[in-house]
Amino acid sequence: MSLGALFSIWRARVRAIVRRVLGLKPKLPKSDRRLRLILNGKSADRADIRLAIEEMRQAGTRVDLAITHRLGDATHLASISTRLCDVVVAAGGDGTIQEVVEGILRVRPTRRPSLALLPAGTANDFATGCQIPRFPPLALQLAASGRSRSIDVLQVRGLDPIGEVADLDMSIAVNVITAAFIDENATEISDELKRLIGGPAYWIAGILRTLHLRPRRIEWRSDDARGSDDLVVLTLANGRQTGGGSVVAPSALINDGLMDVRMIRAFEIADFPAVVREVGDPDFPQPRFVIRCRTKRFTLSADEPWNLTLDGEPRTGRRVEVNVLHKPIRLVLPPGAPVRPHRHRP
Repeated sequence: MSLGALFSIWRARVRAIVRRVLGLKPKLPKSDRRLRLILNGKSADRADIRLAIEEMRQAGTRVDLAITHRLGDATHLASISTRLCDVVVAAGGDGTIQEVVEGILRVRPTRRPSLALLPAGTANDFATGCQIPRFPPLALQLAASGRSRSIDVLQVRGLDPIGEVADLDMSIAVNVITAAFIDENATEISDELKRLIGGPAYWIAGILRTLHLRPRRIEWRSDDARGSDDLVVLTLANGRQTGGGSVVAPSALINDGLMDVRMIRAFEIADFPAVVREVGDPDFPQPRFVIRCRTKRFTLSADEPWNLTLDGEPRTGRRVEVNVLHKPIRLVLPPGAPVRPHRHRP
């Protein structure tokens, strides 16, 4: 459990003790929204989340709780929530959000509930990028009273199936799709790889010897360009950050109908400082190693299957097509969230 979660639990327990000693009741506004909180089973014992739910109920807001136990539970629970709630609250990390969104997309558009987030995972990249409060009572208050906005989702075709999963067209990502082409026998590379995938980092070039990068020839095509390059890292971003806080698309908006693509070409150790500069500066003039574009549709293909992650969940594919689904769901967001400003209904 992260230090942030432990602090939140401690804070919630102190608040509960003070209220009991002083005989105080939580002063929360009542909301007419019906909330259904889908909680990742790994966080089912978090006292701060359960206390926040109880406080909302005492204030008169209806909050139903459903706990997941296995892969796919969140998708199923979200898909049957149409008549049970107005807002589905995804309580977990990016993987839980992804499953919940898949479930909401299975509902007829006119009957889809809104989505809200309660960060309860390890990294919580999408929620953090959307400026969702980490403290459960604040996240639930936002879900009950905040303004919802229509947002985009990335739809992915061409992935290899997982077990008995056959509906490949429903593979989606809400935050970021990433791929890093490395030696399959490499070990102890996760931290360094996250730095390379993320923003500019300041470490010695010799660290590359531990990365075991294995460039892969990828044929790619966007709305306006195409190419064939030896790549080591690529990201397709709807949100702004991944890998526990690494910013990969600082200007991305989750409702503009576009994904932010970044590809890093193969390079030698001597070129490492130049790569760091190009990664850290989206406006770098005439980059040699970093390719960027914004597009509605993006395809990638290789001679052999390659590994990628959808919101942190590992998948494989050979020819992958990614499309932006423009505003298929509504997400409850705070002021200052990364959305294009324009008029919306409350």
